[in-house]
Amino acid sequence: MYLDGHPRVIHDPMDSGDTAVCALASLGPHGVQVTVKALLVKMGSGAFAVEQGRMLSEIGRLLENADGVKLDRMVDL
Repeated sequence: MYLDGHPRVIHDPMDSGDTAVCALASLGPHGVQVTVKALLVKMGSGAFAVEQGRMLSEIGRLLENADGVKLDRMVDL
């Protein structure tokens, strides 16, 4: 999975109290809803916002490449 190899995600449940999750929540004729939950290593709010955007863009690309899902807008960060 994408989050398993991500260097900023805390992978030890003893440290985070929960495991990272990236899962398809729903798939419909007008869109895809993905649930992403992960504890990241400590960083400032600006760095967090950038990392969050990168993660969401990468997850979108993975979805797009997986089964022909086409996203209207993708922004490279």
